[in-house]
Amino acid sequence: MGKNRKYCRYDVPALPYCPSCGSEVDGEAQFCPECGEALGEGTQTQQKQSPPSQAGQQPAQTPSQQTTQSGRLSWKGWAYISIGCSVIALMLFPPVFGIAGIFSGYQVHKRGREGQGIVLMIVAGIALIAGMLIGAYVFTS
Repeated sequence: MGKNRKYCRYDVPALPYCPSCGSEVDGEAQFCPECGEALGEGTQTQQKQSPPSQAGQQPAQTPSQQTTQSGRLSWKGWAYISIGCSVIALMLFPPVFGIAGIFSGYQVHKRGREGQGIVLMIVAGIALIAGMLIGAYVFTS
């Protein structure tokens, strides 16, 4: 047949899905690019199934999903960094640590924890301003 040959669904191999989050993954991937779950022989059994999100099932959250195996920080890691930067911004180098706290809060927001991320960004901004005011008071008196 020519270039315009139509393939039936049995000619096209099914894409593998992550058993934890249901994201499509490369057949040769060792870790899920979305949640960081280790992929092994479980992806072979998931190839012919639809992802859990499409089947109407929600994957269960496990503690292993809070810290990814791909080396990226989870939202909790960024939250701790944001809180630490906010506290340090009150006492030492407010412009540097306040901005770092705001950036860390944004990373929490970006990882699906919108409310917590916004609160962390606001707290870091307040710490930035308060640290600058404290510094101005200390160094002018």
